[in-house]
Amino acid sequence: CYGMILPYITEEGSFSISAGKGKITVLNFWGTWCGPCKAELPHFSQIATEYLDSTQVVTIHSEYGMDKSEAYIQENYPDSDMLFTYDKNDAFYNLLVKGSSWPTTVILDENGVILYKRVGKMEYAELKAILDAIIAYEIPAEGVDYDELIASVNAAADAAREAE
Repeated sequence: CYGMILPYITEEGSFSISAGKGKITVLNFWGTWCGPCKAELPHFSQIATEYLDSTQVVTIHSEYGMDKSEAYIQENYPDSDMLFTYDKNDAFYNLLVKGSSWPTTVILDENGVILYKRVGKMEYAELKAILDAIIAYEIPAEGVDYDELIASVNAAADAAREAE
């Protein structure tokens, strides 16, 4: 899935996970037809701006409803730091998520390793807690202990959800 190409919606070009290595990558699968998806986008936009140096937020619109996506983005997020892409035939979603629920968020570390997956609407506090946990993780000399890092990320997310 790391070599899959996701075309941009509002500009020329495309995005691939492999090209995004070096930064934390937040993948948000959404659609203009999905109320919870549209409700959480402001949180992702805020995160994209606040964590611009360390994180890229990539929104991935379902192919369904694509005819309304560009106008929606231009009206609501004309200056956002999010990358707006779409998933032709929903192939990336089917490969990575293997479900049928939107919104879904997948967060990868700087090496492209999946650290967190969440089906359903996310709040700002949960996104922030997850990113802070990833950024705060100190890599031991022997390399990343992914069990430890994933446990830390899950604990941060759980604490943020409980605090809401």
